[in-house]
Amino acid sequence: MLFLSIIFLTVIFQISSLSWFSIWIAMELNLLSFIPLLSTPYNILYNEGSMKYFLIQVFGSIILLMGWLSGSLMFFNVMYGDEFSNLLFYVSLILKMGAAPFHFWFPLVLESLSWMNSFLMMTWQKLGPLMLLSFINKLMFLLMMSSIFSSLIGGFGGFNQVSFKKIFAYSSIGHLGWMLISLIMVESYFIMYYMFYILMVFMLCMVLFLKNLSSLNQFLFLSESFFLEKLFFLFSLLSLGGLPPFSGFFVKWMILNSILILKLKFLGLILIMSTLVSLFYYLRISYSVLLKFNLSLSFIMQNMKINNYFLMKIIILIMMVSLIMIPLMIWML
Repeated sequence: MLFLSIIFLTVIFQISSLSWFSIWIAMELNLLSFIPLLSTPYNILYNEGSMKYFLIQVFGSIILLMGWLSGSLMFFNVMYGDEFSNLLFYVSLILKMGAAPFHFWFPLVLESLSWMNSFLMMTWQKLGPLMLLSFINKLMFLLMMSSIFSSLIGGFGGFNQVSFKKIFAYSSIGHLGWMLISLIMVESYFIMYYMFYILMVFMLCMVLFLKNLSSLNQFLFLSESFFLEKLFFLFSLLSLGGLPPFSGFFVKWMILNSILILKLKFLGLILIMSTLVSLFYYLRISYSVLLKFNLSLSFIMQNMKINNYFLMKIIILIMMVSLIMIPLMIWML
């Protein structure tokens, strides 16, 4: 619990800091608090993932220090600094959160983590670098290019994957492309998209954690399930993929509308195409959820622990409410 508290506080400190040195200190404290959560003496695979994550983050911190030493001490003065220091800041932050073209480590590390640690890495650990990038006006072109590459890699990278963690890793890279472009357009859209993404990923990770599932093959051979759970999982995947009329479509539609207003039609076309590709493997999983299962509600009621069953009902209720409320909130705006 102590490490989790430090992780949340250090991200907030990163966003509110005024100097690169304090930002660097907050990032290192965040890293030192996150590594113990990733490591476990009972699973060598988890320790391998934590070591990879540690090395990547250290390398990113070194690049950040190089940019700080070659540029300005104060964070908000970086927008008036030279282009080389701005490039170093950009590379450091993009590398730390696993956006394209420095995404190579993200699926490998996520594959070796537990579902709860995967959730933190896909959501909260990205918030600090994302907000820092939004403050640097000189990086807008680089952010746009990273958004294009992230959306394409996120779409095509998960095409032939059977591991859920790798599928969600490439999905996270694709969604990161939408978040980066929303930082350029309207910051309130980024906040709404980020909150939606946290909710969807949390629900899916919780279900996969409770069912102890890690690959699509396990879904294919799992015969005991009940209809409401399958329906929830289907809606969550389709919403995360951006299929109308689910909430994921509306948050992407807002960003796409801003892109078209600015006459960036080519960028909008790339984002739409990559979303359609990623929606394909979401539909492939949904097909497995709906058609490869045998309905056996009585078996689940008799064999599933009552606490897990109650928690599953709470998750489903929250998910169903969010699918309705988020589009209504967007419509009111």
